[in-house]
Amino acid sequence: MAGIALDKRIEEALTLIEGRTPEEKIVFSVIKVLEHRLEDCHRKLGSYEAKYGMPFRSFIRAWEKGEIPGKHSSEVESDYMDWEAYEMERRNLLRVLRKLRPVVSKN
Repeated sequence: MAGIALDKRIEEALTLIEGRTPEEKIVFSVIKVLEHRLEDCHRKLGSYEAKYGMPFRSFIRAWEKGEIPGKHSSEVESDYMDWEAYEMERRNLLRVLRKLRPVVSKN
C-alpha cells in the first residue's frame, strides 16, 4: 500500500479500531462496511424471495418459461431488475471480502 498522510483526527480514530498497523485497521474497517452492505443486500434479496416464493435462479427460469404472472407489468419488471442488481452486488461484495479477509487474518 502506498504511503499516505493521515489527518490527526483519523489517526486518533484508528486507535479505536482493531488491528496493529494503520493499513490493517483500514482494511478491517473496509471489511466491516462491506459486511454491513452484504447484510443489507441479503435482507433485500430475502424480501424478493419471500414475495415470489423462490430464489432468483428459479425466478429467472420461471420468467423464461412465461410462468411469472404479470411478467411484463412495470412492478414485476422493476423487481426483476432490482433483484438482479442485488444478486450482482452480493456476488461482488463476496468476491472482494474473500480477497480482503486474509489480509487481516494473516496478521
